Amino acid sequence: RDGVVEMATPSTASQDLVRAMTTAMILDYPGVRLNGPEAASRTWTFDLAVSDSGERVLLEVGNGVLKHTQDATIDHPTATISLTRAALVGIAMGQATVEDLVAGGAASIEGDVAAVGDFMGLLDTFEFWFNIATP
Repeated sequence: RDGVVEMATPSTASQDLVRAMTTAMILDYPGVRLNGPEAASRTWTFDLAVSDSGERVLLEVGNGVLKHTQDATIDHPTATISLTRAALVGIAMGQATVEDLVAGGAASIEGDVAAVGDFMGLLDTFEFWFNIATP
């Protein structure tokens, strides 16, 4: 037993696969990546507007959990994030950051911009190869 053998990391998602997902499916992924213990003391609400599909999604972070509700908004969110579906896919694929999209005009944020950055900073990136059992 030699532990994990370092090998090339395969690509587990393609652009076509992520584009075919519903917005709810795409938003499940950051819910898995959210570092719960680090986010436990944070409370944010983000109104997500997907401009080309007309979708509105309420993202709520509280008690170390991210939940999303389709076709919902609130009066005073921490921030409102407007972007295209292609921009959302780019973020999900790790090909773009919110900051880059805002700087390039493909996304906009109204409200607490720093809170959006703080939220994105709480998303873990997982190693593909890891030990299943360790002594």
